[in-house]
Amino acid sequence: MKKIFGLILLIILFSSTGFAMKLEQPVEIGKIWTDTGGFYGNGYVFENASYNNGEECVSTLGRKDKKSYSKGIARFGNDTNALYVHYDINNPSLNIDERDEKFGAENTSNTVGVPIWEHCTIYQIKNDGEISLYYVQVGYGSIGYDIIFGRRQDGVWVKYIDMRQIAKKYFGNNGIFCEKANVNGNTIIAKYTLYSNNARNAGEFRFKWDETAQWFGVEQVVYTSDNQEINNSQIGQAQTYYERAEKMRKDSQMRWRDDEIIAVYTQAIELNPNLADAYIGRSVIYYERGLTSNPEDMAKSKVDLNRAIEINPNSARAYNWRAYVNNNIADATRAIELDPQYLDAYWTRAELYSRLKNYDKAIADYTFVINSPNFRTRFMEHYDFEMMSDWVFWNDFNNRMAWLYWRRAHDYREKKDYDSAISDYRKALELSPRNDWIKSDLQYTINGKN
Repeated sequence: MKKIFGLILLIILFSSTGFAMKLEQPVEIGKIWTDTGGFYGNGYVFENASYNNGEECVSTLGRKDKKSYSKGIARFGNDTNALYVHYDINNPSLNIDERDEKFGAENTSNTVGVPIWEHCTIYQIKNDGEISLYYVQVGYGSIGYDIIFGRRQDGVWVKYIDMRQIAKKYFGNNGIFCEKANVNGNTIIAKYTLYSNNARNAGEFRFKWDETAQWFGVEQVVYTSDNQEINNSQIGQAQTYYERAEKMRKDSQMRWRDDEIIAVYTQAIELNPNLADAYIGRSVIYYERGLTSNPEDMAKSKVDLNRAIEINPNSARAYNWRAYVNNNIADATRAIELDPQYLDAYWTRAELYSRLKNYDKAIADYTFVINSPNFRTRFMEHYDFEMMSDWVFWNDFNNRMAWLYWRRAHDYREKKDYDSAISDYRKALELSPRNDWIKSDLQYTINGKN
């Protein structure tokens, strides 16, 4: 009796802790696409559907062997685990970019939302568990996402993974393209390429089945330019080093310890070669050293900025800083195009226009920053210049505003608009009353006017 009880106990323990569901490779069971071959179709075309009861549209693309349907229900498979698709391409309540049709049971109340868009391919993932699992690859143009859903043991249909939401979390508004997923044991692997002005940013997401949670976990793996993997742990460590380096760079006590700061940025880059902000931060230190001691560091600063933009061509910060380093107005303008409210880029462009004696455009950009209602909340974002000037206390709003009035006053004076210049110098002096430079320039301008 004791032996039997012990055997039962071992079976229970083994079944509760040792089981890991094994997934088979996805097998295609059908396709759905729009009859025009574009995003805005008149109806859907179903391939390999075992049943379709819908409102028939015109023949698709002139092919008599294909018919499209605007509204109805289609079924893939014939057994009790068949997948039903409830569709209505003309549903006015659905935004075209967010449109989901209903995939799941024959009863529409037991379904999940899955997009079809221009085309989708449906795969079944067989397994040794008690769930029916499906994977849909959906896309239009160069954008493509994976959706993983299925019927649980209790018969309820659920959506496990929606790559649209994952992509938004990791990449913001940039779209991605997912290759066909594959399976390794109890893990579904979806390789992706970030669609961002042809940026080289690729990797994969690994969805591992958790038997306890009865759900898929998510792990991101990023590839470097030579296809080496960077795992989540490395990404987290790199971010930690980067944030540490940023604090060091902004600490006045660290001003002359640039080798240490560069070393920490470099550690971040070695852990994650795709961390664009780390290249930007290191470029700032290289630039400052290049101004004062080592001309070779100036070249290193430019290399880092080029690399940052190669990684993330949508980085307004990278373009803004490169504009300053290279005296390049086009880069400052590009930063503004990427972020029209990025005040730092207007500030940079104003200084560059001033150097070229294009005072009207410089004054316009300074004025935009000064009059911006967001200036007080965003002025701390001008972080790449915080160590550039000893006399300005960059963490003080009044001194930063004084700098803007002082620079605009200079350009007014160069235009011989003395009244406007004097007005700006006085505003600057109100904000920074102990600044001898402003006092001197104000007196010089008054004398010039007289």
